[in-house]
Amino acid sequence: MKIFYAAVLLAIAYSSLAEASETDYFTIMDSMAEVAPERVGYGRIQEIDLDNRTIIVSGFMYFFGPESIDKPLVVRMMGANYGALGMLETGMFVEVHYLPSPTYRVARKLIQIEPQEEF
Repeated sequence: MKIFYAAVLLAIAYSSLAEASETDYFTIMDSMAEVAPERVGYGRIQEIDLDNRTIIVSGFMYFFGPESIDKPLVVRMMGANYGALGMLETGMFVEVHYLPSPTYRVARKLIQIEPQEEF
């Protein structure tokens, strides 16, 4: 059963990666007719792409805007009230606060958390 779920997550991640090359933060935000309530997810960082402004956490791709926007991505390191994207590394566990849309997830806050066995 775990293999099935892993295969489903990989399929979702690959489809998101294919769309990412043609999509950016501003296109996503413009496409969101209504801003849905913020949601929270948890997982392990698999990839951070600063050039494309994306992060993959447990198979889900999250977009984040440039630092120059009104509400930039907030990063907090474990046990601290500060952080930066450059401090995050693959393998770390994070809590992700994001805005959902039918197709994309826009990260608003990343908080490093204690390593977890499973989510």
